[in-house]
Amino acid sequence: MTTIAYRDGILAADDRMDYHYAVVTKLFKLPDDSWVGGAGTGSGVRMAVDLLSNAIVSTTTPDKLLSKPIEDIQLLRVYPDGSLSMYFPQLVEIPLANSFFAIGSGSDYAMGAMSAGASAEQAIRVAGQYDKGTGDRVQVEYVRKEDKAFPVPHPDGIIW
Repeated sequence: MTTIAYRDGILAADDRMDYHYAVVTKLFKLPDDSWVGGAGTGSGVRMAVDLLSNAIVSTTTPDKLLSKPIEDIQLLRVYPDGSLSMYFPQLVEIPLANSFFAIGSGSDYAMGAMSAGASAEQAIRVAGQYDKGTGDRVQVEYVRKEDKAFPVPHPDGIIW
């Protein structure tokens, strides 16, 4: 599947897709400046992100635009103020009281790492060591502008 983690203004994800070693993006910025990380099937995540974007623009709830549940997806949404929500196949928003959170097949590893003080990026790396569905390259997005640091480009072009 994948692992998506959020902590302290940073949303992170691995880039593995279990289809011919494809490298994909799993973090998406929505029209209201919130960010969504998606775990599950690539097409299901993309469909869910498109529905969320359309719901924001049309000022409705995404579940009203959905004709049937999208199989095998989990979404983690982070608002600019750092508040968190989850979505499952029915696309009903579930607000979270957590200050950090992870979803996907490696979420238990990521949550354990963040509980021990790891950043979201470090948590993805830990999950990648133990979860076969989590890749070893990490995409990072700074959700809150005040948290934006100066990421160092890796020689192969990936921001680490």
